[in-house]
Amino acid sequence: MQESKPALKVASHQSVFLPWAGFWHKVASSDVVVIANDTDFSRRDYEHRVTIAGAWATLPLRKEGREISSQVVLSDGGIADRIERELMVKRFKYRDRLAPIVEDLRTITREEVKLSELNWLLLHSIARVLGLETVFLRDDMKTLGPTKTQRLMTRLSRHITQDYTYLAGFGAKAYLDCDFKQPILYQHVADGVSTDSVLQLIAEEEDPLAKIIGVAEWRK
Repeated sequence: MQESKPALKVASHQSVFLPWAGFWHKVASSDVVVIANDTDFSRRDYEHRVTIAGAWATLPLRKEGREISSQVVLSDGGIADRIERELMVKRFKYRDRLAPIVEDLRTITREEVKLSELNWLLLHSIARVLGLETVFLRDDMKTLGPTKTQRLMTRLSRHITQDYTYLAGFGAKAYLDCDFKQPILYQHVADGVSTDSVLQLIAEEEDPLAKIIGVAEWRK
């Protein structure tokens, strides 16, 4: 009798800038992560800003408002210099790990570029530093539907054609309903986990991936 293969583990998330350890816990737990660039852009979200050492670091934008995320254009705001100034300093023992990430950030922000392109590049740059082999797939198509559940199902169906287990943030319990036909596991992040960019964890932890894996657990 042939053994059945383990279900693919899939997650989805909107485009985010240098995200925190909780995001990377989801990535590290997944085989595939679908990045949605079709959502409405919000200046108050994490698509173009993150906290570093507890203070906001925000990418300046050439366009702001209610554009679709994939259309938003940024301009160079010296974020690479700030990371070097605050995280690539002597007190962070593993600061040299950040060098390729900062170089990617510095290179792509020399000219005006779409925010989604920057975030896409940085996801891969950070994943390489962490030694992750998770597959990132980007979805730029506008997804229509009357509910969040149906829009999510439509987005995932464009990329995933086999059965899978969906890894969701805890907040998804508020909108995922019985229409979602695949098994779901919800992320429960431990108390006290910093919401700062994962860059700080990479610079100060001997084994940053082990630390990331330990920040949360999955429950039905």
